[in-house]
Amino acid sequence: MSNYLAIATTTAIFAQKINESLNRVANISAAPNVVTKRPDKPDSQMVGAYVYLYKVEHNHNLRNNDLATRATDGTLIKQPQVALDLDYHVTFYGRESTLEAQRLMGAVITDLHANPTITRVEIENFLEAQGEQSYLAESNLYEQRAAINIMPVQLSVEDISKMWSVFFQMPHEQSLNYRISVILMESDLPLNKAERVKRVKAGVKLR
Repeated sequence: MSNYLAIATTTAIFAQKINESLNRVANISAAPNVVTKRPDKPDSQMVGAYVYLYKVEHNHNLRNNDLATRATDGTLIKQPQVALDLDYHVTFYGRESTLEAQRLMGAVITDLHANPTITRVEIENFLEAQGEQSYLAESNLYEQRAAINIMPVQLSVEDISKMWSVFFQMPHEQSLNYRISVILMESDLPLNKAERVKRVKAGVKLR
């Protein structure tokens, strides 16, 4: 299982995957830039994407798998584990006259459809590249055994309208929504370990 850095690590790796997709698009007016924040009215020269984690919720299928983590006296006997789904909003920007935003979006759609997972190797390589001084250096997301899948989220026109009017309060831009699931996190609370049996007495008691 992974520690408290799992959410931030997932966001950083997802942003990197998107950045790699953007950089394979030819004839772009500027080097693409990926920003991990809510969409804002960008500079007119902005080329790239905003990656925004807009919702975190408990995974419905696994939320009941973490019962009985404490004994009747309250002592911890099993590390509490939480299973999460992360929902991301990806907004694209670029020169309108050459449809840059749409071309960048197309590159991301095709790449994530072809490689819809975050693998252990990807996580290890990412963390190694960040270095020991990185704010994610202590992340152990690579230890998670469950698959981490990237799935497109289909929203209705009404839901899209609500999202832009409530979350961003700005005109709608070219955008996609993805869910990354499942992320499993554990605490690092000390467990109450039972004492080892030192000696076993065997025999027959006579009356």
